[in-house]
Amino acid sequence: MDTTSPLTHSPASVSLPVSPDDDSRFDRTASPSPAFPKETLQQCGVSRVLQIHMRTPTRALINILEQAAPLGYNTLNITGADNQLEELITTSHTLGYLNTITTNDTLPTPRILRHLDLVTISIAGKPQTPDQRSAFARMQQNITIINNTTTLDLTHILRPDSWQILSWLTDFAIQHKAASLHLHTNTKIKWSAIDLYRCYFSHYYLKAFAEPELSIKLDLLHRDQIINNPNFFLHQTTGGDSGFSTLFSKLTIDNNGDILPIPQSAFFRIGNIHDSEQLSTMIGRFMEEKLEYIMQLYNDTYREILADPGVEIFNWHQLISEKSKKFADTR
Repeated sequence: MDTTSPLTHSPASVSLPVSPDDDSRFDRTASPSPAFPKETLQQCGVSRVLQIHMRTPTRALINILEQAAPLGYNTLNITGADNQLEELITTSHTLGYLNTITTNDTLPTPRILRHLDLVTISIAGKPQTPDQRSAFARMQQNITIINNTTTLDLTHILRPDSWQILSWLTDFAIQHKAASLHLHTNTKIKWSAIDLYRCYFSHYYLKAFAEPELSIKLDLLHRDQIINNPNFFLHQTTGGDSGFSTLFSKLTIDNNGDILPIPQSAFFRIGNIHDSEQLSTMIGRFMEEKLEYIMQLYNDTYREILADPGVEIFNWHQLISEKSKKFADTR
């Protein structure tokens, strides 16, 4: 995608709001939201996620959960079925978090499973080889265990030919009583425009067929959805850390304990769970030092989409993550 507004690294160069019609459409204060939300996910209906990639839960991680809850974070998502999770997930439930886990073919122990509100299982597609059929049978056994304990979610990493099995995936998800089917994209896979369209339109056709029995989510968006939605345009607010979870509804904690609003973006690191500072102090410094850079990142990404009608379907979050790497040399 060509850039019409080169990304620079000075906060002073933050781009002004841009809109095809009216700048006032991007006034985020027009739709009020709680400045200091304390509702649980079930009460407020807005998911504000802490995504955990750490393999060994620690007291420092629990400490961050305790500090993040008053800021509005209400969902804990853990990658991998580590059986050392019990203290973490029991504490998070006490704090009002919704506990979710994403795993492949290994489930946590029943003692841990009963503390989970949602388990996400990855499904590649129809089994073809004997090994795949064996793994598929184990997955179906796991699904039975999950359905007897908690809520099931299925996820699929899209490939260019995935549009051919999306109908089968939808039927499989409904048959196995999944609450949702999430279709992800992979940045390492090269896509043609026609295959993006096939997956995009197949997804909408199947949503009409399956919902409300099954919720189908897709990472891909059309450029019109970006241009016409002010939520994709970041403006500075005066809420400080109290409004932080409204601006950044998902935080990632990586294997090193770094707290990131943009995954794998070291420049936008908020802090580390092992730091002696309070989370609110880390956030205050981040808002002071880095918010304008993030405003610039969102603004310029939006401008590029607006300026290039040839690119119609893409993953917004992947675009933001990729373009955030341009700031790495300024650390």
